[in-house]
Amino acid sequence: QGDFKFERRFSFNFSDTEANEYIAQLLGQDPRRLHKMVARDPMVATKVFHWSVRLVIKCLFSCSEKPGQHADGVASTELPGIFGHVRGYLGVVEPQMRKALHIHMLVQLLGFSHPDDIFDNMEATFRKVWYFVASITFRSTEGFAHYLNSDEAMRALQTLPLLPFTESQRGMIGEERVAESIRQQLNARGLDEIPREVKVDQNPTYFPSGKCAMAAVSAAEWAEGAVKDLFARTRMTGNHVCKSAVCHKGRIGRKGFCRMYYWHWVRTKNEKAKTVVKRRHGLMLQKRWDGTGKPPLNKVPPHIGAPSLEITHPFHFKMSPAIMMGPQCNHDLGVLIRLCDVMESGDIRKVREALMEALGDQEYYCASYSSKEQPHIEGLLVTLAYSLEQKTAELDAKAANGENVEPHEKYRKVLHRLLSSTNRRMHKGYPEMLSYLLEYPMVYWSHEFVTLHFDYRFRGLIAYFHERFEHQKSDARSKP
Repeated sequence: QGDFKFERRFSFNFSDTEANEYIAQLLGQDPRRLHKMVARDPMVATKVFHWSVRLVIKCLFSCSEKPGQHADGVASTELPGIFGHVRGYLGVVEPQMRKALHIHMLVQLLGFSHPDDIFDNMEATFRKVWYFVASITFRSTEGFAHYLNSDEAMRALQTLPLLPFTESQRGMIGEERVAESIRQQLNARGLDEIPREVKVDQNPTYFPSGKCAMAAVSAAEWAEGAVKDLFARTRMTGNHVCKSAVCHKGRIGRKGFCRMYYWHWVRTKNEKAKTVVKRRHGLMLQKRWDGTGKPPLNKVPPHIGAPSLEITHPFHFKMSPAIMMGPQCNHDLGVLIRLCDVMESGDIRKVREALMEALGDQEYYCASYSSKEQPHIEGLLVTLAYSLEQKTAELDAKAANGENVEPHEKYRKVLHRLLSSTNRRMHKGYPEMLSYLLEYPMVYWSHEFVTLHFDYRFRGLIAYFHERFEHQKSDARSKP
């Protein structure tokens, strides 16, 4: 109890050993000391959160953290970030159930100037997009080791244990699929036998390895260290375990399937020996693509159109090494673009429509998810507060007239409980309040939004030129 003071200073120039010793000393007597320090000083937690967001935008995205800092309209500087050159970004800050702040961000990459550029050579473009997605997102540790193209990376992984299955996961998918996953992991590592189970350090590492800053480290040494680091991180936070409070919400969750999309469709026989399609828990296993033929795509919901990456474990999360090896935390990064099967479709117009419709759906989902239910809750909160005020005034009037107010008092108590429950549902906490008081932004964006004033007298003229432009494009495409 009382004030806590920790006098030893930390430096980002510490070696890996010094950093680990610092954390071990800090958490030696109380593993939750950092959590308690944050709870005692929400001001520091708020400042660190916004500092981290700006640092990610500036250092990892290679962009300015303030809007309107780029004359050419491209948010990225002349140097690419971890995802290449960023065209623009928009991130909405919101509190979690435990009141801590987090951010949902849409990041647009500079890949082409117009959607029509995709269709100049669709097969070549889609292949490039597939390779890009496979270079920043992984569904297996083996896939990352193979991507590094270093023998040391795969040899390091061969000495480490396989990604385990919890008792709950085994019950959800059955022992047959567990055995198949073990075979897939062994095949992906080039092994015939399960590696010996070694003790894995479960203590989290809060800082990236010092090897990232050493110019003298060879590619082989870096690859070996990166695989070991990501393996430890994946074993700790990357094996998704469905929890009812998180996963079993909404229409899909009420059916017992993870709303985070850890399920797939399979063909099976029902009790009448008729072929039917049913959901199965966990992701469908997928072998590594050897580069020949067309890139594999998911052709069934819930990941239809997404590049089909290597999957050796049904519950392996989406891993982004570029982020995980920096801030050292579990970020869920997904690519919104959904590809169409070019080889099986000869109708460019249908492919275009399907691609743009899927991209629009994904952007709409992210945009609506960013604000979630806050606007609706605010409206409900105002309605309940007004109703409670009216009922209280009515009670005072009836009591003054000597009337029996017991039934009305029951209604007032119900309204009060509803108001309190709704207020708690808004997730308001000190970090969000302090962000407002300190004038920190609750939205991070690369471009300023301005209101366009439209003169309706020009609507017919614009429609005329648009129609002429579409005819010219149609004529140009019809020419050999």
